[in-house]
Amino acid sequence: MSQSLSLNIEQKLKQSYLDLSEAHRNRDWEWLADLEPEVRNIIQNTTKDKAVLTENVQQLLGDLEWLYQQMIDTCEQEMSKVKKQVLASQKRQKALSSYLNRQHNTDSE
Repeated sequence: MSQSLSLNIEQKLKQSYLDLSEAHRNRDWEWLADLEPEVRNIIQNTTKDKAVLTENVQQLLGDLEWLYQQMIDTCEQEMSKVKKQVLASQKRQKALSSYLNRQHNTDSE
């Protein structure tokens, strides 16, 4: 039974790795958001279950953990980039609004 369980875990780890890898490579943020809790649970549950931690499972788990961390890093970098873009856009909008207000005030006089 333990070997059967181990093979099932291996399949889940492999499929999670493939899905996460493809979503990460394509920067498919929605798919990554859907996969994240699933992958996190698989990592946590596999780590807790010492009976399934064969050498092969440990290798797959290590690969998935590494890719999961890469996904987190990429998402944090993307979030930082988007925040900078939003701030720059807000500054431009304020400057434009200020310019238009001055123009309107000059035209009124």
